[in-house]
Amino acid sequence: MHDTDMDAVASTLLASLEHCECGTYPFRHWLPARMLPDESCAAIDALCFPPPSIGDTLGKRETNNSMRLFF
Repeated sequence: MHDTDMDAVASTLLASLEHCECGTYPFRHWLPARMLPDESCAAIDALCFPPPSIGDTLGKRETNNSMRLFF
């Protein structure tokens, strides 16, 4: 990633956090939007692997750990 790309991601993320909706019920929470630049979202969408088909998680995140991908 180039410095200009990282700068765009950082400024987009900070702007998203600065302008995100804040709620208090049932607990304090934030609803950020547009956290990445459009170009970054398009690049993620273009990755050469499809998202896994995930069924019932049985109420546990670790149910599908073998299908998780990180980048």
